[in-house]
Amino acid sequence: MPDNEPIKIFETDEQLQTSLKEWQERLFLNDWCIVAKMVDKCSDDEYGTSGLNTHLPIQKTAYIEILKDSCEMIEQKVFIGKQPQELVLVHELLHCKFSVLYNAQGTYEAKLAEYHDHSLLEEMAKSLIMAKYNLPFEWF
Repeated sequence: MPDNEPIKIFETDEQLQTSLKEWQERLFLNDWCIVAKMVDKCSDDEYGTSGLNTHLPIQKTAYIEILKDSCEMIEQKVFIGKQPQELVLVHELLHCKFSVLYNAQGTYEAKLAEYHDHSLLEEMAKSLIMAKYNLPFEWF
C-alpha cells in the first residue's frame, strides 16, 4: 500500500490552490491564467461530471470548477472507481493542453470525438497521479 495518496477532498481553498499551482508547473501551464473553484453545481452539468474547464486556449485562460460533493457521489456508488478531487483537477488541467476544436458541434461524430478525448484525458490524468504517488492502476 502506498505511503501517500491523491487528495480525496480539497478541505480548503488554500489546499486547492496549492495543488493547482503544483500541477500547473508539472504540466507546463505556468504561462496560463487559471482559476480553480469548488462549486455546489458545475455551470454546465450536462453529463453530471465532477469538474468542468471553461478555457480559451488563444488567451491561455481557464476557469476550472470542481464539484464539492463529487466524493460523496463516489461513496454512494454513483461511480464505480475512485475519483479523488486531485484527479479531477489534473483531468481538467489537461483540457488546457489538449484543446480540440470540434467543427461539427452537436453531431454524432462530434459527440463521439468528445467522449473519446475525455477517455484519453482520464487515462493520462490517472497515469500522472499514479506516477506522482507510485500507485498501481488497481488503486483506482
